[in-house]
Amino acid sequence: MEVVAHFATDFKYMVTVDDDQTIARDAVAKLVATISHPLNQPIIDRNNRKVIEGYGIIQPRLST
Repeated sequence: MEVVAHFATDFKYMVTVDDDQTIARDAVAKLVATISHPLNQPIIDRNNRKVIEGYGIIQPRLST
């Protein structure tokens, strides 16, 4: 059986959570607010489609 993953190519944000991890609903909203702030916008090299300045990935603070 072949499994093929199809992802939208026009998404703006993606949140991934491991199966052993929990994240509060307001934490996701805060992460999106942080990365969407104008001062945190990534600068993308259009030739190779890579982030060359700013943030491409953020994560919440980890604790035990």
